Amino acid sequence: MREHRASIAGLQAAQHYTFVGKGLSGLLDLSTISGRPAASLTVDGHKLNDVTITDESVGIVLQGQVSATPDLQVVQIEVTIPHVNLPADSSTFAAIALITTARTSIGGPRLVEGQVQSYELRPLAGQAGLAES
Repeated sequence: MREHRASIAGLQAAQHYTFVGKGLSGLLDLSTISGRPAASLTVDGHKLNDVTITDESVGIVLQGQVSATPDLQVVQIEVTIPHVNLPADSSTFAAIALITTARTSIGGPRLVEGQVQSYELRPLAGQAGLAES
């Protein structure tokens, strides 16, 4: 993860993010006791157990598998959250979630007729703040 950015002109890098959208809620802590970032996501009632977190030039990217139904489909999510420099204790932000549904079959995706992947974009609204104490 990106090193803590220095406080410049009174701004501090956000360390705690909460966000919600249609059927989606999440929490991201960049500063935890373990020293590693931690995230939780719930999508359409499915709590994701294994969320990966990467720091990219486009923002902080969370990825995970929502569900998998053998011989039918796999649903995955990618959430992109902006880096936020705080002029005060907290600030609001807008983010985006991309939900990808990949259809499959017993013989793999090559036996699926028509479009294999479909995509759904969901806007998110959130609150960024300093690390939880």
